[in-house]
Amino acid sequence: MENLLNKSNSIVIKIGSKAITTDDSVNQSAIENLARASYELLNLNKKVSIITSGAIASGRRAINDWTSSSLPEKQMLAAIGQPLLMQEYIKTFEKYGLTVGQFLIGKMDFESDSARQKLTDSYNTCLERKIIPIINENDPVATHEIKFSDNDELQSLVVKELGADLAINLITYRGLIRNEKLVRLGDSFSAEDYDNLSKEVKEGRGGLQGKLTALESICKSGKTAILGHFQSDIPGMIKGYIEQTRFNPIL
Repeated sequence: MENLLNKSNSIVIKIGSKAITTDDSVNQSAIENLARASYELLNLNKKVSIITSGAIASGRRAINDWTSSSLPEKQMLAAIGQPLLMQEYIKTFEKYGLTVGQFLIGKMDFESDSARQKLTDSYNTCLERKIIPIINENDPVATHEIKFSDNDELQSLVVKELGADLAINLITYRGLIRNEKLVRLGDSFSAEDYDNLSKEVKEGRGGLQGKLTALESICKSGKTAILGHFQSDIPGMIKGYIEQTRFNPIL
């Protein structure tokens, strides 16, 4: 599989709720893998940003609340869980000498030229100074009308609107599966064409079809997208020697 390292100056890595949490807390080993990968990529003069799900899931675990489902209750859980997530990112990335910055983004940040430019300026300033943006939707104040469908949609917008070259979406599988075999080069953006759909267990708003729809949008913008396991060697994915499903640009 092609080594994309020289083609990928700016890389956006997304990790979902199922991967970023364990049964009772934030998944520290998942964040460790992100920190290690970020350290390696920054040393190769790459720009890295991370889109993290898991605020609501972390809040549920923090107060052992598995029943709250209304919008205000989920906003409450996100308000509890988001700082817990950031504590783990800060603590773990500091071990590698890395600084992270929190970006809580809403749809309105992409809906006008003025708002988008302000976001772009702050985002690029972090990247230029080797500060890693940790991005999530601003769940505590988002409403049904202005929410992203999921953080896969958020990744798509960040990649397309903020000028990244490569999208990596980390899941609990090594990629997409068909007939019990890894699909190395994605040939469909329909979830029904992959076995993962029947085995899907989700806690966040996202799902396989939403993920594929977002990746299709990324590829149609001329970018490459990778699906891989959240504990895999991320630089190895980019270089092409780690198992993954890759979607090439649609030109």
